[in-house]
Amino acid sequence: MVVERRQEVVHSQGICLNCLYPGHYSNQCKSSFTCRHCSQKHHTMLHKNSTPAVTAASTSTTNVIVASTGNVGVPTILSTAKVAVTNGRLTQVTRALLDDGSVTSFISEQLANTLRLHRTSCQRSFTGATCNLLECRSQVTVSLNIPGPAVTEPIAVVCYMVQQLKWTRPYSAGCWVVSCTAHLPARLYCPYSQLDKALERLYQLEAEPERKSLTQDEVRALDDFWDNHHRLPEGRFCVRLPRKETPPVLGESRQTAIRRFLSNESSLRRKGKLGDFEQVLQEYLDLGHAEVVPEDQLTNKPSYYLLPVHGVIKETSTSTKSRAVFDASCSTSTGISLNDILLPGPNVYPPITSVINKFRLPLIIFSADIRKMFREVMLQAGDSDLHRFIYRNQGGKLTDCRMLKLTFGVTCFPFLATKVLHQLDNEVAKYQPELSQVVRSQLYVDDCLTGADTVAAAAAISSSF
Repeated sequence: MVVERRQEVVHSQGICLNCLYPGHYSNQCKSSFTCRHCSQKHHTMLHKNSTPAVTAASTSTTNVIVASTGNVGVPTILSTAKVAVTNGRLTQVTRALLDDGSVTSFISEQLANTLRLHRTSCQRSFTGATCNLLECRSQVTVSLNIPGPAVTEPIAVVCYMVQQLKWTRPYSAGCWVVSCTAHLPARLYCPYSQLDKALERLYQLEAEPERKSLTQDEVRALDDFWDNHHRLPEGRFCVRLPRKETPPVLGESRQTAIRRFLSNESSLRRKGKLGDFEQVLQEYLDLGHAEVVPEDQLTNKPSYYLLPVHGVIKETSTSTKSRAVFDASCSTSTGISLNDILLPGPNVYPPITSVINKFRLPLIIFSADIRKMFREVMLQAGDSDLHRFIYRNQGGKLTDCRMLKLTFGVTCFPFLATKVLHQLDNEVAKYQPELSQVVRSQLYVDDCLTGADTVAAAAAISSSF
């Protein structure tokens, strides 16, 4: 809010200019605080810069606006309205030029003299598209009576006084176009050289990112998915880890995994959350998402990879307060991690800006997420040994377990889980086309933002999941 508007609000509320409390005026204020800029008896937020106007090359309070391009010889027309301008005693009906985005208002010196308005000294400069400098040394406050049912009381407006409100070229001050009756040149240049870049960045915020061409590794990851995914007899999808063409060799990982497991146990025990973490790991085993490695398959050879696992406790979560997170980026004795030998796959999600923009359109909206999305997809048997982790059994002994399904922390799992969802959508799209559209364009990983224009339609979409 500009200083003039702040002062207008303070005067209209009848409160002290210094402490902003009602019941007294600034000359009666007992507060020891004064303006930090001029030490006068008014609030710092109400301080007006009274520095004399300087040339355009120096620092003055100058508003800059760009004029748009137009065809030669074609005038631009803005809306106008007849308003009754009054000072409380005298009233003059005049025509006001309107701009929905205006932040500054102007009044001609002739109208100010006709209404005998009280002038307040000020020093403001405005620069328009023609690069001419307009200096205003006075401001006045008027009341506007606008006919219509929406406005029942006069509106107080602070206006800067200028000699006349007509130029031979369109002139802009702040965001208030004060004249546009002239013919526009083919192009007008804004003196603010960075404005075009600022506008470009503004539009880029809402624009969908361009889809880049796939790299060779991304194409290889897609081919690996199409060649190796399949459905199990119970209907669940099973996938294989997409490996690099010549993957480096994994080294020994047991010592690091055990050390980090014990450190995590100690940390959670101090916080009183160890039981929650143990319950999460036990749930993996109870639901069949993981299994204990049989003794005859335990080996000291580096043909497996132990994932360090740690517990994440989030008390504010309404769904999953405790979660086990695996670190597939932990290096082995050769300096290579599991993520180093895998292909992450391409970005197969819709642009997040597109998801949010579409979420704004329906009248009825709702959000949803897929529960345990990663753990709905099975790993091929040969890849489970690359997803071993340490678990303390009920007897207190450290035991090797291995994941049978996808989980958090592995670089390619978001790609694999989303491609499985797309494949499932391909199979049922002809039976549920509306749900297919939601899955393709309004689902980001496991979060869905969608809706419909009626409650019945929104409920139908929700139940179809």
